[in-house]
Amino acid sequence: MTQHPTPNTQHPSSELLTRARCEEIFGRVQDAARSEGVGHIEVMIGVGSSALTRFANNAIHQNVAERGGYISVRALIDGRTSRANGNRFDPESIRQVTAEAIDFMADVEIKAK
Repeated sequence: MTQHPTPNTQHPSSELLTRARCEEIFGRVQDAARSEGVGHIEVMIGVGSSALTRFANNAIHQNVAERGGYISVRALIDGRTSRANGNRFDPESIRQVTAEAIDFMADVEIKAK
């Protein structure tokens, strides 16, 4: 049985991407792939944050923080794979990155003929 990390219940807002949100994103990718006739997909999702403080003349000059994420969709079609990547998690962007992974394989087949 696979063990999953216990969610941080003391500070739920500290999670960058919840398990429920990841499952929602995967479901959207799966639906988009199935609508294109593709049943086998792999989705990688990641988020991260970083921050730094810049100093000038021994004083804090600037605080900078960044939070970003990525989605990578790999489609398996006739024993071959193709991958597309994006950095947005809205429904249209998820559909688009999924379609790009699938369409890329169609472009490769056309060029091979």
